[in-house]
Formats: sequence, structure tokens, C-alpha cells
Amino acid sequence: MRLDGEKAANGFAGAFLVPGAEVTKELGPHRTWLEPQELCALKRTCGLSIQGWMHRAHDLGILSDARHLRMVRYFSAQGWRKKEPCEAYPREQPKLFEQLVFRALAEDCIRESKAAELLKRALPEFRAYRNLCNGAAADH
Repeated sequence: MRLDGEKAANGFAGAFLVPGAEVTKELGPHRTWLEPQELCALKRTCGLSIQGWMHRAHDLGILSDARHLRMVRYFSAQGWRKKEPCEAYPREQPKLFEQLVFRALAEDCIRESKAAELLKRALPEFRAYRNLCNGAAADH
């Protein structure tokens, strides 16, 4: 039996992002259908596509072959196999640089105006951001 490389890669990625125990916890041991809104919520939480969730459920025996095929056909009819209906998993935003700027400010290595410049913010906006939206300048 020849293993389809793309199918194997998708299976590995799905198992890496959402282990079987987590899938069973979220979906239960047996389902006849997975609601698209439910899948969108799981996508936002775990980063696995809604089709990935559907395939993981099938791979783990939560969805039978017939139910999985029914869902695949439904997704195809909706045009969701090419473009999923819910927003993508949010991209990670690097925070290390910002953290280092605030540390330099706290350690008096740079002035507030330099910190604002480094973070590409106007000084009043930076002050509000620095003080967690509390507009008042911090006492130093």
C-alpha cells in the first residue's frame, strides 16, 4: 500500500497541532456532523483549519467514512474547500523588541521620546499605551 505524501504530511501537521486526546476532548468520541461555527471556534483557538479538524475527526474514528464524505461534499458545495468561511488563525505578533524597549526605559537607558520613536508611536499615544490606556504619564 502506497501512502499519499500530502495526506501523510497533513495528518502529521494535524496531529502535531491538535493531538488525538484534544480532538476527542473537544468533539467527543463519536459525531454524525460537525457544525461549521463549532469548527471556526476551534480554528481560532488551536490554529488548525476547519478542514483539518474534519479530517482529524475522521482519522480518529470520530466521524465515519460516510459522515466524513458527506461533510466533504457539503464543504465543496459551499466553496469552503478553497476558501474557508471563518477568519484565519491570528498571526503571532513579535513582542520581544517592545519588551526590550520598555526595559530600557525602565532602566533609564533611554528617554520616553526615544522609546516612542523606536515603537513608531507619537509621544501622547505612547504615553497612553505605556500606562495601559490611562493617558497619565508614569512617575519616574
